[in-house]
This record gives sequence, C-alpha cells and structure tokens, in this order.
Amino acid sequence: MSLAQADWQIAYQRLADAIDAAPEAIALFDAEDRYVIWNSQYAEMYGAIVETIAVGARFEDVVRAALAKGLIVEAVGREDEWLAIRLAEHRSASHNYEHHMRNGKWVRVEERRTADGGRVSFRTDITELKQREASFRLLFESNPIPMFVCHGQTLAFLAVNEAAAQHYGYTWQQLSAMSVYDLRRPGDREDLRRRTLTGDIGRQSGKIRRHVKADGSQIDVAVYTIAMTHNSQPAVIVAAIDVTARKQAEAERQHAEVKLREQKLQLDAAVGNMVQGLIMFDADERVVLVNQRYIDMYRLSSDIVKAGCSFHELMEHRKELGVFSDDPNAFGPQLFAELAAGKPVSRLVEFPNGICVQVSHRRLPGGGRVATHEDFTERQRAHSQIEFLAHYDALTKLPNRTSFNGFLAEALENATRHKGMLGLLSVDLDRLNSPVMKSEFTQFACGATMITSIAVSPCISAMMAMARSTSD
Repeated sequence: MSLAQADWQIAYQRLADAIDAAPEAIALFDAEDRYVIWNSQYAEMYGAIVETIAVGARFEDVVRAALAKGLIVEAVGREDEWLAIRLAEHRSASHNYEHHMRNGKWVRVEERRTADGGRVSFRTDITELKQREASFRLLFESNPIPMFVCHGQTLAFLAVNEAAAQHYGYTWQQLSAMSVYDLRRPGDREDLRRRTLTGDIGRQSGKIRRHVKADGSQIDVAVYTIAMTHNSQPAVIVAAIDVTARKQAEAERQHAEVKLREQKLQLDAAVGNMVQGLIMFDADERVVLVNQRYIDMYRLSSDIVKAGCSFHELMEHRKELGVFSDDPNAFGPQLFAELAAGKPVSRLVEFPNGICVQVSHRRLPGGGRVATHEDFTERQRAHSQIEFLAHYDALTKLPNRTSFNGFLAEALENATRHKGMLGLLSVDLDRLNSPVMKSEFTQFACGATMITSIAVSPCISAMMAMARSTSD
C-alpha cells in the first residue's frame, strides 16, 4: 500500500468514526447519488433493507426497496407518485421533510448539497416528539379549559380548542380570523402590544386579565402562557381560566371579613367597657372569652386566665389567690348540675374582705355558657344602710320611733298577757338652743351625745329599750 493510500485510509476511518459518534443517522452520497459512507444509526434505522445499502448503491434503488416492503406509510397506494416527488426533493439544494415508518417510528430528514455535487443526509428519530405532539393535541383539543395557540408576534389565533369557542361564544371559523387583541378591551390593547414586543406575552403565570366575550360581556381570566413553536413558526399557547365567579366570591368574602372585624371591634369595645366581669366557656369548659374587668376584679394573671384555660385551672388559680373559698373539685359538678335544669344560676358571694359579688351563670346554645360577675359591694352597703335607717336613728344609732313603737306594742301585749307592769319614761332635753350652743350642729351633737351616753350606761338593762323618738 502506498503512502497516499495509507493516508486516505486513515482519513476515511477518521470520518467514519466521527459520523458514527453523532447521535443522528448520517449518510453521504457522491455526485451520482451513490452511497459513499453511513453510520451505524443509519443502518439501524433502515434495518429491514440494510442489505441494499452498500458503497456504490444508488439512492433511488434503496428507496424503491423501502417502498416495495411498504416501509413508508404515507407512500402506500401511491408509490410511483411519492417516489417522483421524493427524488425531486432529494436533488434540490436543500430539503427537510418528515415521514412515517411502518414500524411506527417518525423520521425527520434533512438533506444538503455538498461542494462537490454530492449530498449529505441527516435523519433524526422524532417518534417521541410526535407522541408528545399527539398527546398535546389530545390535551389541547379536549381540555375543558379554554386554550389558544397564537402567533408569537401578531397574536393571531393558529389553533383554538372547543372549550374556548364555547366559552367565548364564537365559532371556530370566527376565531380563526381573530387574534388575542379581539378578546381584550380597546383600552387594554396597547399594554398587550407592549408586552408582545418585550416577549413578556410568553411568560404569563396566572395574571388576571379582563376579556370580552362575543355577547360583549366582560370576564376576568387567569392567563397562563408558554412560548412554543407551531408549524415551524414562533407561537404562544394560552390557557385562560375564568375566575369571574371566584373573584366575586373573594370580594364578598373580603367584605364579610371586614364586617366581621368591625363587629369584633364593636364586641371587644362593648365587652371591654362592661361594668361586670364577663367570662365565656365552650362546651368543653374552656375559656373562649374573658374581659379585663373580670381579670381586675379578682386580680388574676392574664397569663393563666386566657382563651384555652380550663374551668378547673381557673378555679384553682382563684383558690390560690384567696378569691374562691369552695372546693374547685366539688363546685364544678354542682354548678353544672344546676345549669342542666335549663335555668340560669345566680348567687351573691360575700368575701372575707367585705366585697360582695353577684355571679350569674347561663347556658348558651351549643353547650357553652357565660358567666357575669358584678360587684355588689356598694349596692349591698346602700341596701343595708336603707334597712338600718328604716329602724334606727342616723345620728345616735338608737332605735327610731318606728322601732320603738314596735317594741312598745310587743311589751304592752306581754304585760297584758302576763298581767304585768310596763314603765314608760319620756325625756325632753331642754335649753339646747341657749346662747351657749352657737350653732344648730352643736345643739344636735350635744343632744345625741347625751342620749347615747344614757343608752350605754349601766342603768339601762337588757329588759329596757331606749329610743330617740324625734329629731328635735
């Protein structure tokens, strides 16, 4: 072998290794359209006719062999017509096309003329791509969500699914002559044009847009877009989810929340300004609401008495602070049993320090209950004072005329029944209005002192009663 032949052999092997390392199927033809070299991927792709592929074999003969075995699906029944078209395309300067193989595979063919008049052919298995496209068409056409495929620059509709036609009220024919601009309000179209120019149109993810239907009604839609290629041209797939009802419901919910917050503020203000202490329990006897008045009334800890605190924990805390004298373990069951009768429970509680509290418990619908604690101390004192003044003199604290008349009537009855005797002594204090007594207050004070001194003197026995009959 000459040196030139050895160099040629090395170069050929390097070329064979290079094209065999490529992922695509590659074949090289000379100027007479005969096979020069091909890689293993090419041979594997046409395995059914691989015996016809050889150095020097004509391209036309290999194609005829493929047609004879029915390997080209789209050529079945029209083999001669298909072959004439295929050879003409093959001889052109460059050509791209796709064909469907009998084994179910799809192949994309790209052919280019070389400088010496030959041809280089690239074949790519696009079966998976075709399957994805078929799945996409199935998902697109039968999807219940309105979807469009529009041109990436003009936004003209290239494909529209049935859901979009029905939802927007147009026919497919009408939509095929329209663009996304026709679904937007006139005032929104300039913004859409700007976003198309910047490429933002292909990157929408849930943006809310206002669309116009065929009948002129407006809807709010959440728009999702993805840039893609459709029939070798830039495109955008658009999914438009109608959120009109959802937005209305959201607006109503927000309005209800505002009203609820206002009502809560009003309730908090009302509860916080109550003169009574208020505490509310749920059906599990845990605190759900307590006002500051209740906390302050018993000097409780807000860290303990708060929402979630159990009734037993509350009473134990009050027991520790000395503002509850009963047994917490016995008090609860007794109270619950009384409330089970269906009537409110109310009692006046008097503490050792003289504080009186009116406590009222009432069941709530759903099993909870509410208790109010009202400080009755001043009211109780006023009531006691009224009762005292009804029977005793305010100045001397001695029985007044009413009390004395009652005592006298009882004494007369006893004396008559037992035939006994009754003594009655009426003393009139004179000269209290002498010049020495310079004021009316001094006169009353002096007289009161004299009467009370007599009332506590040893001469007044237990069998005797003394009263101030008049205020003179």
